[in-house]
Parts: sequence; C-alpha cells; structure tokens
Amino acid sequence: GNGLVIISVCIVKKLRQPSNYLVVSLAAADLSVAFAVMPFVTITDLVGGEWLFGKVFCNVFIAMDVMCCTASIMTLCIISVDR
Repeated sequence: GNGLVIISVCIVKKLRQPSNYLVVSLAAADLSVAFAVMPFVTITDLVGGEWLFGKVFCNVFIAMDVMCCTASIMTLCIISVDR
C-alpha cells in the first residue's frame, strides 16, 4: 500500500500537493521500517529471541530502528499540525 501511495503521487499530477507530500513522506518512512527493521525483528522472534546477526550489526540495527520509527512518528506529528 505504501508503495502504491508513493507511485500514485509521483504519476498523477493532480495529487502533487504539499499535503500529499507529507503522506508520501509517511509512506516512505513506513517502508523503511518494513524493509530495514521488521525482517530482523521477525527472525529474532522466530528463533526464540536470540540475536543472530552479530554485535556490530546489533548496534546498526538499533540505530536504524530508532531513526526509521522516529521519522514515522515525526511525520505523523507534522501531518496532524498541517491538518
């Protein structure tokens, strides 16, 4: 769904409005969570909570998690102020 939102705003000229750019930003932030965070959380949950990806990537993963989730939350806050 998020990909379709991004594609539709890029393709349809009528949808290229500032408020829709915020929706595109939210869709991109949610996609980043879906691709950069959720697969590793899912695998970790499936193996019983043990981190299999090494200590260095654990720190990288935590940084990606915080960054992507914060981007999504902040975009929601900006959308609510815009509305």
